[in-house]
Amino acid sequence: MRTPRVYFHTLPMLLAVLSCGQAQQQPAELPTDRNAIMFSQRAEGALFAALRKETPLAEAYFQRFEPSVIQGFVPTADFYALGRFSWVAEPGVENLSTPDSKTKDQQLVLDGIARIMVPDWRLLTPDRYAFQFQGVTFLGTLRCLLYDVTPLHPAEDGFRGRIYLEDKEWNIVRFTGIINRVDTDFAGLRNRSSAFRVDTWRMNIGTDTWVPAYSYLEQVAPLGTNGVPLMKGQIRFWGYDKNMNRDPAETVDIELTPSPRAVDENAGREPSPGQSNRDFEKQAEQNVLHRLKQGNFLGSTGEVEKMLNQILANIEVPNNLSLAAPVHCRILLTTPFEVFTVGNSIIISRGLVDVTPTESGLAFILAHQLAHNILGHAKVDSRYAFSDVLRVPDSEILAKLRFQHSQDEETAADTLAMKLLEHSLYKPQLKEAALFLQALQESAPRLTNLIQPHFGEHVADAEKTVANHPRTRTTDLLDHQRVDQNAALPLGSRLIVNPRNGRVEYLAAPKLTALAPREVNELGISAFNPFLTYVSDESPVLSTAAVTKHHASERGLRTSGPRTRVRARHKVRSTPRVSKVGRQRPTPRAGQ
Repeated sequence: MRTPRVYFHTLPMLLAVLSCGQAQQQPAELPTDRNAIMFSQRAEGALFAALRKETPLAEAYFQRFEPSVIQGFVPTADFYALGRFSWVAEPGVENLSTPDSKTKDQQLVLDGIARIMVPDWRLLTPDRYAFQFQGVTFLGTLRCLLYDVTPLHPAEDGFRGRIYLEDKEWNIVRFTGIINRVDTDFAGLRNRSSAFRVDTWRMNIGTDTWVPAYSYLEQVAPLGTNGVPLMKGQIRFWGYDKNMNRDPAETVDIELTPSPRAVDENAGREPSPGQSNRDFEKQAEQNVLHRLKQGNFLGSTGEVEKMLNQILANIEVPNNLSLAAPVHCRILLTTPFEVFTVGNSIIISRGLVDVTPTESGLAFILAHQLAHNILGHAKVDSRYAFSDVLRVPDSEILAKLRFQHSQDEETAADTLAMKLLEHSLYKPQLKEAALFLQALQESAPRLTNLIQPHFGEHVADAEKTVANHPRTRTTDLLDHQRVDQNAALPLGSRLIVNPRNGRVEYLAAPKLTALAPREVNELGISAFNPFLTYVSDESPVLSTAAVTKHHASERGLRTSGPRTRVRARHKVRSTPRVSKVGRQRPTPRAGQ
């Protein structure tokens, strides 16, 4: 990739903006096209300057869809890549998922992930592109100007499509179309006769700060040709500020001299060997969690973790369990389905929680890990108690960190888990949860990168312990002609990830009832449609629910919970304030 440069053009060059002519009448209160494009160009240059300092994680997941008589299209194969963006000599993505694989195709995919973050790393300049105004629309609370962008030199690699400029700071918040280099990089995943179109969204993570967050790709065949098979992909970026919202529990404070107030009846006594071993395991657990959080693999705790902890309580209390230490849940931010235990922490992947439709399905998964704890199976390797053991690059963490049990331990945990569920609040819903495991078992041979753990254990009930249990054995088998079974959800159905600090939040979207089997899309990829809004530095990301509360309060409706501060969209200025990084306030007035 060429090193991007920021261009600042004179007025005659900006007049080239109008070379394609006006498609619609520009609203009178908005800047002229040449001003809007100039402001956007400066905002994009400031983004490039900011990205030089950032190292977010980048995750790409693709599915190949084949036609189905009943379901329309079903995913039949998949591809996965995980990397970290960095800008040394040029923007790029380091391979984290398979660091030992240095094939040309894999490197091209990583290059494509970096290129999809922006329409053009050399900027959308008027000497290379023509812009055609297409109107005004809303994305969430943002009023956006739409411009169709066309390269002036078609033989040159570039972007052809549409950009969305928010009308406050003139940042590109969304762009859709074809990026020639991205299509070339991902060519190994598609048919030769088709091309990848992209739809990239940016999120506001602070005042005047917009960053790439989501990209959707779809293989598009030429009009008039057969569009199958179909390839779709999702790319997510998160962890732009790894030090934000660090959990207090993850900070280890060492007191060399105990406070007199801390002295109790055990003061001055040596701990027993058994307690010493527990303390050593606790230190190993803290070191592992800290290292995963440091690499942005582990999310900050929030409402989703509270929900999972409540499910654990719904299992523990009816069974009168007395554990040596409380067991709690954390979210692994990656998509592949996996779950594992580190000490007294149950780590479950975002993708697995995302597609599990019922609470009883999550109870199945968590009960198995809880059973390992009760049976006294090894919780964490003691070598992790030495902090220097984990001082290795992220690529080695992903390749070498493993938390698995023997097959005998797995079988014993399955058996105990079913007993725990028999005496829990989830007993009436066990058949319902078993459908989810059936969906995983059916899809596991096809989606080998999705239903495949990186750190932990396989979740598809390969030994069929659950499927063969009397409580879950049922004639109500998975039937794809029924839209009411709700066996598994599409990817992205329940959770979103804060791109700034990695906190997992609920997707505040109304539930959609499928009207036909083709709308079910179990475990499938779909396009992104995030709710965009302006946020302050104190409130990094607003969920749809928070914005809904704000609008309700403006209408005088009663809302529950704490008040959320929403930054109102200001009146459009002809000389807008722009990002603080690397640019000055423009002075041209609207209409000049």
